Amino acid sequence: GGSGKTQIALKFLEVTNQHPTPQFTKQFFINAGSLQALDIAFRNIAIVNKIGNSLQDALLWLITSTEEWMLLFDNADDPNINLFPFFPQCTHGNIIITS
Repeated sequence: GGSGKTQIALKFLEVTNQHPTPQFTKQFFINAGSLQALDIAFRNIAIVNKIGNSLQDALLWLITSTEEWMLLFDNADDPNINLFPFFPQCTHGNIIITS
């Protein structure tokens, strides 16, 4: 930590959204520091998009969404936390992971 990775990722998102047609219509900042924080973040994705309130609801929305979304997983430095179950299983969307 402490080398500015999060700030670089946030700046990237800011710059890409300053274009006349933003690259990502939905961006989600996800604290990956604990399983509880991950669960809360995905519940919030579901709630914000009005499709439920669970991790599975959020993943289903991301998988079926036609919007160009970005998930920014931050604080992902615990090797005991497997992030794979939190990745939507689809061929679209974007993910950045920082530690």
